[in-house]
Amino acid sequence: MRDTQEIGRDLVVGSPGWEQKLDANTQRVAEDFVSRPEFVSHYPNGMTADAYVDALYASEGVTPSPGERSQAISAYGSGDTPGRARALRVVANNSAFSQRLFNEGFVAAEYYGYLRRNPDDPGLNFWLAKLNSFGGDFRRAEMVKAFLVSTEYRSRFGQQ
Repeated sequence: MRDTQEIGRDLVVGSPGWEQKLDANTQRVAEDFVSRPEFVSHYPNGMTADAYVDALYASEGVTPSPGERSQAISAYGSGDTPGRARALRVVANNSAFSQRLFNEGFVAAEYYGYLRRNPDDPGLNFWLAKLNSFGGDFRRAEMVKAFLVSTEYRSRFGQQ
């Protein structure tokens, strides 16, 4: 939440220069993030561009296209803090990574919204696998319907 608030600081969407302000705020937060001790312990300063970028993609379980990998390596530059942050942003903006996060969030929201509880690991993994098997299309996967007709939902909310 803290990082999200920082990205939105002094930002008024639609005002002149708002896109540049958003980009500057995002870069500043990314620079702070790559400087945090817990990040540096996983991705030490001084890593080569190839090693850094490959480690970032591997930690996210994403295989980039050659162009995406090249773009992240180029963004890394000399490996200073701004370069490390730029490379991190390239990796974070990978469409496969974004889709995976969206799918995980969608399944969790189904649990929170319909069942009013946190997802358990076996259930989360089951529904995430089902959603992924439909390419993230929750309509074709019938995700909402499945939660609404579940025994847990129907018994909890009095629908028999």
